[in-house]
Amino acid sequence: MDRWIGISRWLSQLSSRRRLSRRHPFRPTIPEGSEAVRAYRGYIRPFSDDATARRVLRAITAEQSLDVAAGRLDSEAQGLPLHPLEAYLDDMTEPCTVVVLEFSGRRHPRAFLVEPLPIRGISGSQHIWWDKTELIDGTKTPELCIYSGNLFKYDPSVEHLPQFLNQLSTYLAKHLIFLRTRMLHTRQKDGTLRRASYRKPWQQINLGLLKLSKKLVWFGAWIGAAAPHHPAKHLQTIDPDEECWCNSGETYRTCHMASDQNLIAKS
Repeated sequence: MDRWIGISRWLSQLSSRRRLSRRHPFRPTIPEGSEAVRAYRGYIRPFSDDATARRVLRAITAEQSLDVAAGRLDSEAQGLPLHPLEAYLDDMTEPCTVVVLEFSGRRHPRAFLVEPLPIRGISGSQHIWWDKTELIDGTKTPELCIYSGNLFKYDPSVEHLPQFLNQLSTYLAKHLIFLRTRMLHTRQKDGTLRRASYRKPWQQINLGLLKLSKKLVWFGAWIGAAAPHHPAKHLQTIDPDEECWCNSGETYRTCHMASDQNLIAKS
């Protein structure tokens, strides 16, 4: 069995270490048309227990630093106030099965959550690129919007992939918190969400309620700061000669600047 590429302790400690190959007929292949040069599949378990998840929740909310090692998150911050959503963070040791695509040149890696699969309106946050999908295990799987290429900068003295996987682990930790804190919301005409009902920590998520109206969605809390993700914000905050937010590795001027301007003009 092929291993995850052995470039750091991070990768060597992942529980599943299979590299996907085009040549092996019994393994998932690199998605056709993705232009990836390598693909990796494994699982990441961001939290070792529920208490750790609650410490991380407090630390991110208080903008404190996190420790990330071998895909696990923790925080040494002391004296932080309790968070009102802590009671929802049960069974937080759930593993996340991911596929990571690696590319040549300046293009950033891409990540896809295979299990639990994000589903729009049920288990998908605002930090998922629903329009960027790849066929994985026979299912159209959306790409995870882990960071903005304009804001996250790689340390040139360290291999890129371990840095990317640390970012991915932090994203998955936030995603699990999002899943546990979901409440029923109603989608408004302007696209915003308004909470329709309050779910107590011990109450189960009832997907059957979605049948009552097409406007109903289950949506949770996304903790911590998030990069601007609207064309107007992109144009206001990104210098044309800086890297584009989409992680292509190209400058904003030569990548998404024109399309963002067109979207603003049409709105």
